[in-house]
Amino acid sequence: MKKFLGFVITLFSLGCLWAGITYPTVGRLIYETAIHAESDSIGFDKATYEVDGVPMAVYQPESQPESQPESRPESLINSAATPKPVLILIHGFSANKESWLRFAKHFSKDYQVYIPDLAGHGDTGFKPEWDYSAPAQARLLLKLMNQLEIEQAHVLGHSMGGFVAATMAVNYPHRIQSVVLISPAGVVPPKPSKMDVVLEQGKNPLLIQTREEFATLLSMSMGKPPYVPQPVRDYLADQYIEQREQLTHVFGDFHRKDMLDSRLDELRSPVLVLWGSKDELVDVSSLPVWTKGIRNVRSTVYEDLGHMPMVEDTPRVAKDVWGFLNKAGEKRN
Repeated sequence: MKKFLGFVITLFSLGCLWAGITYPTVGRLIYETAIHAESDSIGFDKATYEVDGVPMAVYQPESQPESQPESRPESLINSAATPKPVLILIHGFSANKESWLRFAKHFSKDYQVYIPDLAGHGDTGFKPEWDYSAPAQARLLLKLMNQLEIEQAHVLGHSMGGFVAATMAVNYPHRIQSVVLISPAGVVPPKPSKMDVVLEQGKNPLLIQTREEFATLLSMSMGKPPYVPQPVRDYLADQYIEQREQLTHVFGDFHRKDMLDSRLDELRSPVLVLWGSKDELVDVSSLPVWTKGIRNVRSTVYEDLGHMPMVEDTPRVAKDVWGFLNKAGEKRN
């Protein structure tokens, strides 16, 4: 009996040791497998373009035959002689191009979708000498468009990415067909968000040091967070913790700098602004600032969603963006 108990205890101890060693690896493998499957199902290639010394990583359409017209809405069928319009998706602070994959799936058949990792993020990486301000990020994206031989594009940005997208439209209006802003930074909110209050107290909830703080950040980011397996959540938390010093640098370069409050009337492209009323990171009170300042603008507020509507309810947000892009495309043709 004692031998049996000793055997069981030994197995249990080995199991705990194995779990302790491989647990983060399990989360990474689950995450990477899911990402590869999703990007492959869309038909994306990964590429890297050297832009002003910054190796920008991008998801881009792979070379493939046109999809069958009958599988797409009649009004959206592109003739063989007409190239698909371009849609560029711009992620927010501390995110990366992978955060757009599920959303991109709704547009990849009728748009040439490009998803870059901004400087300081994802596979593009970080160097302390790079400029991470919104105008600098916008300039890099414009030069990326030049390398890709994209004359004009629809741009869609979330949070910091919305700030960058709006800056592109202000600084390079002839290159931007339309703009979609989801919970955008870039103007001074009339009412401070929960994050603003915490920042005033000397702590940045976006710059985490523990897995518990990552869980708090997720709850602040989404009103309806999707299910994520615990090993994956912990793996992502560890990534955030590891990048804390870099993200601190990036945040300091763009936060509350080069704001657009006084320049919104320079936005000439059609603009759609989407927001979740439960947003605790960028307060929804900013929405009237955008809509009052921009001439050609539409907006929608999701009462049940938070800072990341396109992740919390992807089909609903994609449908709203579809309708807007269709009308914007018709007006430009």
